[in-house]
Amino acid sequence: MTENFERKNNRLDLKEYEKHHVYFLTLSCKNEQTAFISRARVEEYIKVLREIADEFDMGVHAYCFMPDHLHLLVEGEELIDFVRKFKQITGYRFKQNTDRKLWQKSYYDHVLRDEESIRDVAYYIFNNPVRADLVENFTDYPYSGSFEFGWKNITNMEP
Repeated sequence: MTENFERKNNRLDLKEYEKHHVYFLTLSCKNEQTAFISRARVEEYIKVLREIADEFDMGVHAYCFMPDHLHLLVEGEELIDFVRKFKQITGYRFKQNTDRKLWQKSYYDHVLRDEESIRDVAYYIFNNPVRADLVENFTDYPYSGSFEFGWKNITNMEP
């Protein structure tokens, strides 16, 4: 006898992921491997992120490549296709170089509510390396940034 297996439903109706929202995402590496410690690899993946963001017209307010996961704060439509393509390209390149899978299945997503500030969530993301004791000041971490604003001056931005 075979049991039916159902994947966990997304929190939102799939059509919601095609609407314009600001999303806080966490993409985790498979088996918590430390895939993002090579400057060359992270710089390559940042370039891919920029290309995919441009293709899907997604604003990348914040990104932070931690050693074993990636935080993103993105704004736009077609989130599922955007993430799928980013994971597909980076996963393929990683597999070609290491013979290992890069990403665990799925990802964590949170749609920002009206009362949540892009600035505050971006600041939280940028401070992940500080909380992980990788750097003393978030501006010293080489694998964070924004395609939308001067992120190193985020503390001076209006809320």
